[in-house]
Amino acid sequence: MSKAQMEVSFGMIFSIILIIAFIVTAGIVIYPFLKNTKCSEVGLFKTDLQSEINTAYHSDAMTTIFPKTATTDVKEITEICFADFNKPANNHQEEFELRKLNGVDKNMFFLPEGIACAGQESYKIPEINISIITAERNPYCIGRRAGNFKVTIEKKFSSVLVEIR
Repeated sequence: MSKAQMEVSFGMIFSIILIIAFIVTAGIVIYPFLKNTKCSEVGLFKTDLQSEINTAYHSDAMTTIFPKTATTDVKEITEICFADFNKPANNHQEEFELRKLNGVDKNMFFLPEGIACAGQESYKIPEINISIITAERNPYCIGRRAGNFKVTIEKKFSSVLVEIR
C-alpha cells in the first residue's frame, strides 16, 4: 500500500513541477508584451498630439486644447517639454543637457528621464514655432493637472507655424 501512495505522491509532485514551469514560462513570455504596451501608449500620445498640430497647421487660424487623459501605462510621465536646443536652457537645465546629447534636431521630450522606451526619449515635432514657444522658458514644460495634460495648440491667422501654450 505504501508503494501505491509513493507513486501517487511522485505523480502529484511531478504535476506541481509542471504547473510551476508553465506559469513561469507564461510570465516570461507575457512580460515583454506588457512592456510594449507602455511603449505603444507613449507613441500613441505623440501621434495624437502631432495629429492635432497638423490640423492646426493646415487651418487658417485655430485654437484648441489637447486634453490627454493619462493611461495607466504612461501615468509616470509628469511633464511634456518643448525645447530649442540651439538656445541655452533657463528651465530644467539638467534634463535639457541630457536631451541635448540625443541630438539638437529634436524639440519635444518627456519628464522624468527614463520613462519612455528606447527611441521614444525625444521627438521632432514639425510645424511648431519653437522659438516663440521657448521665448521665456527653455525648455517650455507642461505639467499634468488632475491626471491630464492640457496642451493649448494655437495658430494665428498671421502665423505660418503653430504655437504651444
